[in-house]
This record gives sequence, structure tokens and C-alpha cells, in this order.
Amino acid sequence: METAQLVKKVEQQLRLASRQVVELRHVQDAYQLIVDRCREQLPIDFAMIVLSDGGQYDVKAHSGEAADLLAHFPMPLASCSKVYTEKIVTHLDDEQLCTFATYVKNTAFATWFTVPLHFSAEQFGFCLIGYYKAIELIPDMGIVFNEFGKDLEVSMLYHQEKNEKEQLEQLLQLQQQLLAESMLTNDFLGIAKKVSAIFQTSVIILDQFYKPLTSVILREDEGVSLDFSTKAAQKNIWDVRVGLDVYGYIAFIHQPQTSHFTTIAIEVIKNIVSIQFMKQKMAFDVQQKEKTQFFEQLFLPKQNVQQLQARANLLHVSLDMPHRLAILSYEASDRQLLKQLKPFEHDVLFATVEQHLCLLCPASYSFEPLFNVATSYGAKTCFVSQPIQDVDSYHTHYILLKSALHTAEKGLHFYDVQRIEPLLFEIQNEALIDAYLTNTIGPLLAQNNALFHTLDTYLRHNGNASETANALFIHRSTLLYRLEKIEQLLHVQLNQAETRFSLFFAIKLFHFHNSSK
Repeated sequence: METAQLVKKVEQQLRLASRQVVELRHVQDAYQLIVDRCREQLPIDFAMIVLSDGGQYDVKAHSGEAADLLAHFPMPLASCSKVYTEKIVTHLDDEQLCTFATYVKNTAFATWFTVPLHFSAEQFGFCLIGYYKAIELIPDMGIVFNEFGKDLEVSMLYHQEKNEKEQLEQLLQLQQQLLAESMLTNDFLGIAKKVSAIFQTSVIILDQFYKPLTSVILREDEGVSLDFSTKAAQKNIWDVRVGLDVYGYIAFIHQPQTSHFTTIAIEVIKNIVSIQFMKQKMAFDVQQKEKTQFFEQLFLPKQNVQQLQARANLLHVSLDMPHRLAILSYEASDRQLLKQLKPFEHDVLFATVEQHLCLLCPASYSFEPLFNVATSYGAKTCFVSQPIQDVDSYHTHYILLKSALHTAEKGLHFYDVQRIEPLLFEIQNEALIDAYLTNTIGPLLAQNNALFHTLDTYLRHNGNASETANALFIHRSTLLYRLEKIEQLLHVQLNQAETRFSLFFAIKLFHFHNSSK
């Protein structure tokens, strides 16, 4: 065949190939079509398309054998001269030597050339053609391949725009599906199923403490650890934020393939999951507000029994049965503590009132398991009442428990009828109280909180100096100095039982009436 005829035939076939690209559905199929057509129309031994991808060059398709060359990919962009993306380069262009050129020269190719490909500022590369036998390169063929590269760029840009449109439609469809799932329920299972189907991997949605809320585990991932609290596991998780606050995480057993579509899809998923977290927060806040209002009404001195019973019915509480009331002090955030106590809410009603956690449960309920969990999340002290039958009694018990909580040591305590608080509750004359406190411990209240705390601790330890010093984390001699100071201020002798009783009663009276105000 004459050279001119060969050039014309190759030109027609390559142009046909570039046009057929737009008819293909997937980009990878288009790349493979190009290299296959090149080998069909020319007696070449190898063809491959190399494109930039994530800061490196990678082979998108190849036809023929060149295992030694393919083994070097992916390779950094710096390993390949920019000239390959600017003009046709042949094996004769030794001045363009770079790492890539060295790899090509080390293959069995006797003749080779490259054709530049430029789809966009971010997407560029070249097509490599190789021959094992030395052949004469036809000058006009370079023009043909150069034009083929330009036609191919136009076809691939059209193909990419079509793919981007399809991906946008998929994202919109995904968003609609996830929104529908979030509207149907308040949990995350439906969302997790959709996400798992999209990325074909196991999906776990976790709370802010890395505790799984729901998961969809594929069969091949069964038995895999769901502990995502380690740094090694956190490379496959994305945080879900509401404003600046992290509400939870989306985790994948296997990281999805990185792509523009994946990045946007994950952002869409995070937004929907954040909406679900917000819904749960709003529902939680409303429920806790209802519980708080119930407790506040329950603690009123006089009850509207009908209104109280209506609130109790909404919260599934039967006030006809005897219950125990408990008050718990804590240092953590109330939201965090309430979430950790959620497994107990089937038997216990709890809500925050006046910076304490109030609990209501059947009279036979055992508090130890609940308190053990609560102490792990900042709980300090808990006082539990005797069984209560009369709704009008809750006000009195609440005042007594709150006072006892204020003066008690850390731990779980059950209110004892022999405690002094019932008597203190009966003392309502403010003038009498102020006069008694002034005459007994007034100088300490007016001058020195440290001495007041020292006396309180000393009396609660039955006048044992060693135990008191240990409790206050001070030296015994320091304690003795403070006790002498207290005796001088109050004009008393602390070794007298009657004196210690009067002072202890005054301190209890002070704590009780200050906590009940």
C-alpha cells in the first residue's frame, strides 16, 4: 500500500474511533477503545494511555505486552517531562530524556512515539505507541496522530460532560433517597443501607464517642472489629458536624475509591446524617423538657392531682404505685450523662432539675447498676428516698434529699428516717435560724470559709484529728492550729460533746436552709 493511502486510511479509522468514544457509557471503555483501534490500524506491538491522576501519572488503558514498563506506574508527575503533553515525541528525541524516557528505552521497543492529550487544566497526559522492530516513521503520520489527539480531546470532553451530568443526576437522586429515609424514621439504619449500596462496602454510623449507633455489615466483613477510636482506624471515617460541634461519624470498613463524585457524595451523606442528628437532638430536648416540667410540678408544695396525673400518663408513670425519688449530683454535662443512662429509661424516669439529676423509679428498683454507670460519666453523690405513696409528700422528700445531698460524702446513700433533716425542715422561722447561726458559728461564716470547712469536716469525722487531716489533705499540726483558732473565735471547747453537738446542728441547719432556698 502506498504511503499516502496508508496515511489516509489510518486518519479515517482514528477519526472514526474518536467519534465512537462519545457513544460509550464508561470512560474506561473509551480509553480501551482508543488503544485497541490504534493496534488494529497499524502494525504496532503496544499502545497505552497515560493520564494525570491525583498528583501522579497512571495507566488508564493498554493493549499489547510491556510488563516492565507498566510496573513503573503509577509514577510522580515530576518523573515525566512536560514535553510529552505538549507535542509528539519519538525515540529519536534523546534531548528529552527523563525518568519515563529511561523506562521506555529499557524496554524492547526499537521504535516508539507519544501523542499529547489535553482534556482540561487538571486532566492531561499522552498516548504511547511502541514497535519491537525498527520501522521508518512517516512524517505525515505525525500530523495524523496530532489531529487524532485533538479530535480525541473534543470527544473525551463531551464524554466527561456526559458523565458529570449523569453523576449529578445520581447525586440528586441519592440526596432525595436519603432525605426520604430521614423523613420516615428518626434512626440511621435506612441511611446506612443506602450508603452501603452506593459504595458497596460495610457502613457504620457512630456517635461522638465512637460508639456504633447502627451498621450495615456485608457478609465478607463479618467479624471485623468496629472499634474506630484508634488513629489507624480513623482514616476511613468522616466527622458529621452541626455548626462547629461534632455530633457523630460515618465509617467505612473499606475506604471508597477517591473521586470527585465520591467526595461530593460523602458531603451529601454527611449533610443528611447531620439533619438526622439534629432531629434526634430536638426530639431529645423536647422529651427532656417534658420530664423536667413533670418533676417541677411533682415538687410543688400543693398539687393539682388531675394535671399531675395527666403529665404522668404521657410519660407512662403510674403514681398510684409507690415510688422512690432519688437526686444525683454530677460534674459532666447533663446531655452526656443522660445519653449514657438511656439504657435505664425503661424503668427509671430522669431529668435535670436545679442542676441536679432527679430520678423516679418503682419502690423495688435497685439503684446500684445505674449509679455505677453514672459515676463513670461524672456522677458524684446520689441520695435515694424511702418508698413514697402520697403525691403531696414528694415536695418534702425533694427538700430533704437535696439537703442531704449537699452535705453527704460521695457515693450512693439511702435516706434514713433517723437523720436530722426532718427536724430541720420543721424549723421555718428565718429570724430564729439567723439568730441561732449567728450565736453559734456566726464568726466563721463572717470571717473564714476555710475554718468553717475545717470545723464541718472535723465534726463529720467524730472529732478524729487524723482522719480530718487526711480528708482535708493538710498536716496534723496545721489542723490543730486551725482548731485552736476556731475555739478562740467561737469561745468554745471542742472536746465537749454538748459543744460539738450544738456546732454540728448549726452547720446542718445552715446547709439545709441554704440548699432549700
